[in-house]
Amino acid sequence: MSDSIWSLSGTRRWTTDVRVKVTVDTLQTADPLMWLNQTVFPEGVLLLAHAVDGVNWGWSTGRGFLFSHDVAPKLAPVLHPETLQQLRVFTNAWECFFWYDGQGWRQRLIEDDADGTVLSVIDEYHLLWGTQTEVRAQGFSVLADGAQGLRHVLPFATPDTLLTKRAALSVRHYVGEHANGSQFIALSRLSHVEVLDYE
Repeated sequence: MSDSIWSLSGTRRWTTDVRVKVTVDTLQTADPLMWLNQTVFPEGVLLLAHAVDGVNWGWSTGRGFLFSHDVAPKLAPVLHPETLQQLRVFTNAWECFFWYDGQGWRQRLIEDDADGTVLSVIDEYHLLWGTQTEVRAQGFSVLADGAQGLRHVLPFATPDTLLTKRAALSVRHYVGEHANGSQFIALSRLSHVEVLDYE
Protein backbone atom coordinates (compact mmCIF):
# COMPACT_ATOMS: atom_id res chain seq x y z
CA MET A 1 0.00 0.00 0.00
CA SER A 2 1.32 3.45 -0.88
CA ASP A 3 -1.00 6.43 -0.48
CA SER A 4 -0.54 10.11 0.24
CA ILE A 5 -2.93 11.89 2.62
CA TRP A 6 -3.00 15.18 4.51
CA SER A 7 -3.33 15.73 8.24
CA LEU A 8 -5.45 18.53 9.70
CA SER A 9 -2.33 20.67 10.24
CA GLY A 10 -1.46 20.40 6.54
CA THR A 11 1.62 18.24 7.01
CA ARG A 12 1.95 15.41 4.56
CA ARG A 13 1.89 11.74 5.48
CA TRP A 14 2.99 8.77 3.43
CA THR A 15 1.65 5.26 4.02
CA THR A 16 3.61 2.15 3.07
CA ASP A 17 4.46 -1.34 4.34
CA VAL A 18 7.70 -2.20 6.18
CA ARG A 19 9.08 -4.98 8.32
CA VAL A 20 9.52 -3.98 11.95
CA LYS A 21 11.01 -5.63 15.05
CA VAL A 22 10.13 -4.47 18.59
CA THR A 23 12.05 -5.37 21.75
CA VAL A 24 10.97 -4.28 25.25
CA ASP A 25 13.11 -4.93 28.33
CA THR A 26 14.21 -3.62 31.71
CA LEU A 27 17.16 -1.24 31.50
CA GLN A 28 20.29 -2.95 32.86
CA THR A 29 22.05 0.26 33.91
CA ALA A 30 20.98 2.61 36.71
CA ASP A 31 19.39 5.12 34.33
CA PRO A 32 19.31 6.10 30.63
CA LEU A 33 22.04 8.72 31.03
CA MET A 34 24.46 6.08 32.29
CA TRP A 35 23.47 3.85 29.36
CA LEU A 36 24.10 6.79 27.03
CA ASN A 37 27.60 7.33 28.41
CA GLN A 38 28.45 3.64 28.01
CA THR A 39 27.21 3.32 24.41
CA VAL A 40 29.06 4.43 21.27
CA PHE A 41 26.95 5.89 18.47
CA PRO A 42 27.91 6.95 14.94
CA GLU A 43 27.83 10.64 14.13
CA GLY A 44 24.41 12.12 13.48
CA VAL A 45 22.25 9.99 15.81
CA LEU A 46 19.64 12.28 17.42
CA LEU A 47 18.29 12.46 20.97
CA LEU A 48 15.24 14.03 22.60
CA ALA A 49 14.95 14.09 26.40
CA HIS A 50 12.00 15.34 28.46
CA ALA A 51 12.68 16.27 32.07
CA VAL A 52 10.72 17.91 34.85
CA ASP A 53 12.51 21.21 34.22
CA GLY A 54 12.59 21.25 30.41
CA VAL A 55 13.55 19.64 27.12
CA ASN A 56 16.97 18.78 25.70
CA TRP A 57 17.81 17.84 22.14
CA GLY A 58 21.10 16.18 21.34
CA TRP A 59 23.19 14.79 18.51
CA SER A 60 26.06 12.34 18.46
CA THR A 61 29.48 13.57 17.38
CA GLY A 62 30.76 9.97 17.17
CA ARG A 63 32.58 10.51 20.48
CA GLY A 64 29.59 11.40 22.64
CA PHE A 65 26.51 13.60 22.62
CA LEU A 66 26.23 17.37 22.47
CA PHE A 67 23.07 18.70 24.12
CA SER A 68 20.94 21.82 23.79
CA HIS A 69 22.25 22.84 27.21
CA ASP A 70 25.83 22.87 25.89
CA VAL A 71 24.89 25.48 23.29
CA ALA A 72 22.23 27.50 25.12
CA PRO A 73 22.32 26.84 28.89
CA LYS A 74 19.70 29.53 29.56
CA LEU A 75 17.19 27.78 27.31
CA ALA A 76 17.78 24.12 28.16
CA PRO A 77 18.47 22.56 31.59
CA VAL A 78 21.30 20.21 32.52
CA LEU A 79 20.16 16.58 32.26
CA HIS A 80 19.96 14.78 35.62
CA PRO A 81 18.71 11.23 36.30
CA GLU A 82 16.55 12.58 39.16
CA THR A 83 14.55 14.91 36.88
CA LEU A 84 14.56 12.85 33.65
CA GLN A 85 11.10 11.63 32.58
CA GLN A 86 11.79 9.99 29.22
CA LEU A 87 14.52 9.82 26.61
CA ARG A 88 14.55 8.87 22.93
CA VAL A 89 17.64 8.10 20.84
CA PHE A 90 16.75 7.73 17.17
CA THR A 91 17.65 7.56 13.47
CA ASN A 92 15.64 6.97 10.30
CA ALA A 93 15.96 3.21 10.89
CA TRP A 94 15.39 2.80 14.64
CA GLU A 95 14.49 4.36 17.99
CA CYS A 96 15.45 3.39 21.53
CA PHE A 97 12.90 4.81 24.00
CA PHE A 98 13.39 4.93 27.79
CA TRP A 99 10.72 5.62 30.40
CA TYR A 100 10.24 5.16 34.15
CA ASP A 101 7.32 2.89 35.08
CA GLY A 102 7.26 3.65 38.82
CA GLN A 103 9.56 0.77 39.76
CA GLY A 104 12.47 1.17 37.38
CA TRP A 105 13.60 2.22 33.93
CA ARG A 106 12.28 0.36 30.89
CA GLN A 107 13.54 0.45 27.31
CA ARG A 108 11.92 -0.26 23.96
CA LEU A 109 13.80 -0.69 20.70
CA ILE A 110 11.85 -0.33 17.44
CA GLU A 111 13.80 -1.29 14.31
CA ASP A 112 12.79 -1.35 10.67
CA ASP A 113 14.28 -4.79 10.06
CA ALA A 114 14.18 -7.33 7.23
CA ASP A 115 13.41 -10.13 9.71
CA GLY A 116 10.53 -8.30 11.42
CA THR A 117 6.75 -8.37 11.12
CA VAL A 118 5.16 -6.61 8.14
CA LEU A 119 3.13 -3.57 9.23
CA SER A 120 1.70 -0.56 7.47
CA VAL A 121 3.30 2.71 8.53
CA ILE A 122 2.36 6.38 8.38
CA ASP A 123 5.16 8.95 8.32
CA GLU A 124 3.88 12.23 9.75
CA TYR A 125 5.61 15.61 10.12
CA HIS A 126 5.07 17.64 13.28
CA LEU A 127 5.96 21.30 12.78
CA LEU A 128 8.26 22.67 15.49
CA TRP A 129 8.42 26.10 17.06
CA GLY A 130 10.49 28.59 15.19
CA THR A 131 9.90 31.04 12.36
CA GLN A 132 13.39 32.53 12.48
CA THR A 133 16.91 31.37 13.29
CA GLU A 134 18.70 33.47 15.92
CA VAL A 135 21.93 31.54 16.50
CA ARG A 136 23.71 28.56 14.92
CA ALA A 137 26.50 26.82 16.83
CA GLN A 138 28.01 23.33 17.08
CA GLY A 139 25.34 21.78 14.85
CA PHE A 140 22.42 23.41 16.71
CA SER A 141 20.03 26.21 15.78
CA VAL A 142 18.25 28.48 18.27
CA LEU A 143 14.79 29.11 16.81
CA ALA A 144 12.47 31.93 17.88
CA ASP A 145 8.71 32.05 17.39
CA GLY A 146 6.12 34.76 17.91
CA ALA A 147 5.95 38.03 19.80
CA GLN A 148 6.32 36.17 23.11
CA GLY A 149 9.83 35.14 22.09
CA LEU A 150 9.35 31.39 22.46
CA ARG A 151 12.70 29.69 21.82
CA HIS A 152 14.10 26.21 21.58
CA VAL A 153 17.42 24.70 20.55
CA LEU A 154 17.27 22.22 17.68
CA PRO A 155 20.09 19.85 16.61
CA PHE A 156 19.88 20.87 12.99
CA ALA A 157 21.38 23.57 10.74
CA THR A 158 18.42 25.72 9.68
CA PRO A 159 18.34 28.49 7.06
CA ASP A 160 18.96 32.11 8.13
CA THR A 161 15.24 32.74 7.96
CA LEU A 162 12.36 30.27 8.13
CA LEU A 163 9.60 32.60 6.99
CA THR A 164 8.36 30.19 4.30
CA LYS A 165 9.98 27.10 5.78
CA ARG A 166 9.47 25.25 9.06
CA ALA A 167 11.58 22.80 11.01
CA ALA A 168 9.67 19.56 11.40
CA LEU A 169 10.03 16.36 13.38
CA SER A 170 9.21 13.19 11.43
CA VAL A 171 7.27 10.59 13.42
CA ARG A 172 6.68 7.07 12.12
CA HIS A 173 3.44 5.37 13.20
CA TYR A 174 2.96 1.61 12.91
CA VAL A 175 -0.59 0.48 12.16
CA GLY A 176 -2.13 -2.52 13.90
CA GLU A 177 -5.39 -4.28 13.11
CA HIS A 178 -8.17 -5.54 15.37
CA ALA A 179 -9.86 -8.90 14.79
CA ASN A 180 -12.82 -7.10 13.20
CA GLY A 181 -10.55 -5.49 10.61
CA SER A 182 -10.48 -1.97 12.06
CA GLN A 183 -7.03 -0.38 12.19
CA PHE A 184 -5.27 1.61 14.91
CA ILE A 185 -1.87 3.12 15.61
CA ALA A 186 -0.09 0.47 17.67
CA LEU A 187 3.36 2.06 17.99
CA SER A 188 5.08 5.35 17.19
CA ARG A 189 8.70 6.41 17.06
CA LEU A 190 10.74 9.46 16.14
CA SER A 191 12.63 9.34 12.84
CA HIS A 192 14.46 12.56 11.91
CA VAL A 193 14.34 16.37 11.77
CA GLU A 194 14.29 18.40 8.57
CA VAL A 195 13.29 21.77 7.16
CA LEU A 196 10.13 21.78 5.01
CA ASP A 197 8.66 24.32 2.61
CA TYR A 198 5.43 25.44 4.26
CA GLU A 199 3.70 28.32 2.51
